[in-house]
Amino acid sequence: PTTASMESMDSDARSMSRLSDGESVDNVATEGDARDQRSRQAHLRMLCLVKQASMIVGHKGETISRIKSMTNTRINVSENVRGVPERVVYVRGSCENVARAFGMIVRTLNDRGSGNNDKSFDDIPTTINLLISHHLMGVVIGKHGSRLKEVEELSAARLTAMPEQLMMSNDR
Repeated sequence: PTTASMESMDSDARSMSRLSDGESVDNVATEGDARDQRSRQAHLRMLCLVKQASMIVGHKGETISRIKSMTNTRINVSENVRGVPERVVYVRGSCENVARAFGMIVRTLNDRGSGNNDKSFDDIPTTINLLISHHLMGVVIGKHGSRLKEVEELSAARLTAMPEQLMMSNDR
């Protein structure tokens, strides 16, 4: 058995022992649901230019606050370091909410980047640079690129994986 299955068996055993101590089935189910919810959390990082990060944050943080509240995600932006042209945007939450947050981020970049809210700019491709740990890239790419192809077929996205790691990082 894998480590994950062993942990699951251990937690099931703990749950069963609690039941024998008089705890209700409802409480155990709630704990299991909470554990499942935590395991379905997504943590994505996006590398963007300082100008793009300022568009995401918005005037007095209004844009980022709106995105956070509408998507129920936690979003943080790295500090602005002198001489570094990029910042990292951290988005955490459920998979669905993180996807919605990134959709809103892309729309924010497209709307502000064009300088106008005209719908004709919806067709302009936007590049999002997600930072993925090097040791997870095999899972993301899949055998012979099958996962990348699957995502491309299910969405309008075009995906590429950088062949080498970023300098001074274990991310690609």
